[in-house]
Amino acid sequence: MHSKAKPLMLVCAWFLLSASASAQTLSAKGQLWGSTIFGDDPAEGRSSIETVMGYIPTLSLARELSSDRLLDVEWAYRFSRSYSGETLVASGENPYRGWVRYSTPRMEARLGLQKIAFGPAQFLRPTSWFDTIDLRDPTGQTDGVDAFRLRLFPSGSAALWGWAIKSELDTLSYGGRAELSLASGDWGITYHGDPSVSPQQV
Repeated sequence: MHSKAKPLMLVCAWFLLSASASAQTLSAKGQLWGSTIFGDDPAEGRSSIETVMGYIPTLSLARELSSDRLLDVEWAYRFSRSYSGETLVASGENPYRGWVRYSTPRMEARLGLQKIAFGPAQFLRPTSWFDTIDLRDPTGQTDGVDAFRLRLFPSGSAALWGWAIKSELDTLSYGGRAELSLASGDWGITYHGDPSVSPQQV
């Protein structure tokens, strides 16, 4: 098992052992996908039929600490295979999500392998610095980042974000965002600082 997945599996086990059935919610789901390409001019050594398939099983566990406080966990793992004819040409297995979250009506804190995105935009994505979404991919999958993310909701129309992200090079990037929802639309200003990137992104 991947080292990042072990702590979250221990947390899940603790939930199962310590929480009563009435106080917790356990759900399991998954995403299965596949595609096949037929070509009349394959590369040398490749078949004219190429197939890609994969599956992401996801386990979610939530426990109400009180009427307005919630602690939940999500763990997901991605499996993928690529075939040229009947020959396996590529395979992959890696953690997809693995986080723990504590939330109240005014605050949400999440730690672990997660997706950080600021909205549902599909085409104009100027602040989608942390995802790898391919617009040609109907599954909408994106790699996660190892991060701590904090969201505060001082009012029904305002939200404040803060995050710290650990990169594969063990550098720590950080940022924040302020959002305001008005009748004229949703507005936001964002800053992200990364020591490995120059200039910084605003």
